[in-house]
Amino acid sequence: MKIRYLFVLLALTANTLTGFSQNQDSISKYDLEEIVVSAFRTRSDFNDLPHSIQVLLKKDIESIPSENLSDLLKKTSGIDVIEYPGLQSNIGMRGYSPTAHGYTYTMVLVNGMPAGTQNIAALDLQMADQVEILKGPFSAFFGSGAMAGIINVVTPISKGKIKGSAGLTLGSYGTGQAKVQAGGSLGEKLNFDFYAKAMSQQNDYKTGKRNLLDMTELEKEIMDPLSYNQTAENTSYEKYNAGLRLGWDLNENWEIHLYEDMFMAKDVLMHGTFWGIYGQQQKDLQRLSHNLVLTGQSGNHSFRFSPYFISDEETYFSDLSDERYTTSVNHTNTYGFILQDEISLGKHSILFGIDNKSYKYKTMLWSDEETRTVPYFPNHNNMSTGTFFQFKMNLLDNKLKLSTGARYDYIRFKVYDTDYMESSQASDIHNTLNPNLGIQYSILPGLKIHASTGTAFLAPDAFKKTGTYVYTSSYGSSIYKGNPDLKPESSFSSDLGFGINKRELGLSADITLFANTHHDMIVYDYSSPDTITFKNSDNAQMNGLEGSFAFDFGVFSDYRYSLKLYASITHLLKSEVVIDSVVSDMNYVRRNNASFGVEFRNFKGFSARINCRYIGHRLEDNWLYAYDYSTWQKIPFTTTSGEPIREGLINEAILEHPDFIVIDLSCSYTFKNRYKFGLQVQNLADENYTEKDTYYMPGRMISGSFTYQF
Repeated sequence: MKIRYLFVLLALTANTLTGFSQNQDSISKYDLEEIVVSAFRTRSDFNDLPHSIQVLLKKDIESIPSENLSDLLKKTSGIDVIEYPGLQSNIGMRGYSPTAHGYTYTMVLVNGMPAGTQNIAALDLQMADQVEILKGPFSAFFGSGAMAGIINVVTPISKGKIKGSAGLTLGSYGTGQAKVQAGGSLGEKLNFDFYAKAMSQQNDYKTGKRNLLDMTELEKEIMDPLSYNQTAENTSYEKYNAGLRLGWDLNENWEIHLYEDMFMAKDVLMHGTFWGIYGQQQKDLQRLSHNLVLTGQSGNHSFRFSPYFISDEETYFSDLSDERYTTSVNHTNTYGFILQDEISLGKHSILFGIDNKSYKYKTMLWSDEETRTVPYFPNHNNMSTGTFFQFKMNLLDNKLKLSTGARYDYIRFKVYDTDYMESSQASDIHNTLNPNLGIQYSILPGLKIHASTGTAFLAPDAFKKTGTYVYTSSYGSSIYKGNPDLKPESSFSSDLGFGINKRELGLSADITLFANTHHDMIVYDYSSPDTITFKNSDNAQMNGLEGSFAFDFGVFSDYRYSLKLYASITHLLKSEVVIDSVVSDMNYVRRNNASFGVEFRNFKGFSARINCRYIGHRLEDNWLYAYDYSTWQKIPFTTTSGEPIREGLINEAILEHPDFIVIDLSCSYTFKNRYKFGLQVQNLADENYTEKDTYYMPGRMISGSFTYQF
């Protein structure tokens, strides 16, 4: 198999980079710093949390070639991704399906607050100090949507002398990027962080030329020989990010921070499938986030009050011509507040609070440049108020650590009168209680066993719970009716793991066995001849293993350099769904996801990394032909030159897609602590692969960068 060349490459790189080792300096103390996790809106020692947690530090974020949060996570964390060209991506963990549309089972946070978007390709990493990945059920703390886990992006709070950087990057396909950031104190009490970035890809990218792994004849047909080393038309875009944090130290115990963040993408071209089937469109994206955080200490109490408001908007256009018109605008407002108090009780603590969160969805559609038409869904609002507590205990001379708690959510669903749609205002309520428990025991220093269990839920959209609306299209009119007996989707999850973290051995590793039961999945109910409604029907079972491993050869030289081999993998032992009493393997869920590689740092300004991502087999509906309702007779689609596309797979309902390996290379050198030069090669082996069927991803991309640090 061609994969053998990958391991030869890693071995040669490790041997070569060792020659760069130099004397240890103060930078090596970086490895001695404790890792603090802030996803729970309190500062917690990484080693004190009895959950499956991965923390990506600043050095990881900078050395992994990634344009956004989606890129970083899929290359480092053994998680599942569905991604489309055109800045659209979403993730799944532990067997929960990712999806590129609608809500998923993984909650995304920024500084412990809702990110306000389901599209993680819209979350930039320029200001990220670290990214925290918490796997398991966390509705007991965060409420709806935390069934698979939590992703939390942490940004800095800079104080003292003002420091910053400015940089320029140029690369393949007319890619250019300019960025600037700065932070520090403006006076005795006032401090700030600021960043801005503009990026564009002016030219369409090319697909890869080859595959590292062997393929069966069926897999070769699924990939389609006509897709290799071809221009993916209409894949250019431009995007802009800017953010500002202003902090004010009220006194030595209290401080307040205002966060403003903006993301905007313009002229994002979408080609439909690689062959241009199902429409060519253009879209604009915009996300505006406003957060206020007040924190304070009084005796053994630590308070936090955080109101927030996020506006997320997607605007779609009819085509790519100069005569294009707006076809739809989807607008979501997410708003609420968090009020909490953590009470220290010696070695123990109790955290309790109120979490109020709402999202309001509105959509508008046009049939031509001037004519509004019926939207897909009525305007609606989900409003949730949750009360929660978490009790943390350190027992047996800190060897036994226990975390337990629960959350009660009162959810109100509201559907509004909607223009151009036959609908009426309606409302309903639901409440749910979700507990959790986590235990960690230190067998020896650096050697631990950990376990956790809990329930979680995902609330349905309001129109699925209450109200009636009529949707009219060229196929006719359908009456949709909310089901007042509809329950939120729910889950029960448990995991058991064993970990070791011994710097004196250069070793860090963890292996965790998990089991998830997903109940009451929401599906359409067509049983009534007059109306379409929704019901709780499907159930799923996802069991598996996840493991991580890192070994640093720098231990043999007292860490005068760091040469680290690492790996992270998720393997599903079982991934089954029950639909109408029929058991089948889950679609869109990969049985295996992994990342592995080698990283080198000499602590004198040079660093390099080879990072490899393994994308396992997955099942997908054969959407290339399933969407063709124009004729009952299935006729092969053809390219512009008349060649048939996958004609041998027309009658296949489900396709098992091949596995892939994608390799990235990055290196940088900083001299005089100010001037940094970088080189990145994404998809080094020029792999032709897909995250979603017929949406082929970019082949090899090379970029160079210069950054001035002040």
